[in-house]
Amino acid sequence: MAIPALKAERRTLSGTKNNRSLRAQGKVPAVLYGKGKENVNIALDTGAVNKLMHDAEHVVELELDGTRSHALLRAAQRDYLGDNIEHLDLTRVDLNDEVRVNLPLRWVGTPKGSNQGGVLEVIRAGIALSCKASNIPKYIETDVSA
Repeated sequence: MAIPALKAERRTLSGTKNNRSLRAQGKVPAVLYGKGKENVNIALDTGAVNKLMHDAEHVVELELDGTRSHALLRAAQRDYLGDNIEHLDLTRVDLNDEVRVNLPLRWVGTPKGSNQGGVLEVIRAGIALSCKASNIPKYIETDVSA
């Protein structure tokens, strides 16, 4: 599995007004933290971030100030309609680090009772998983056929 790459720009200004201006320029404000290093405020291209979110990738390769490092997407804040990404939290990782992530469950097959008018009632839509950062699946597939 290829790890997607994102170019990050260091940003020195923060705050609501500056972040709005950044979004108007087609950038998403983000913060990179972890591994005992200083927190870094960065800006990412909105189009690249939207593709990343659509493809449900967890680990990215960030290029910042000419150096490349891996980061794990920890949180994404969206606007009140849920359409636009307002801010991202990324944490530094090594690909051999064990990380804990929440993954969606994908249901496949037809439950036995559905031919008799039954309905599959989904109680849990996701599950927490610990694995190496290099081996994070996009989802967990669950067969519900009898």
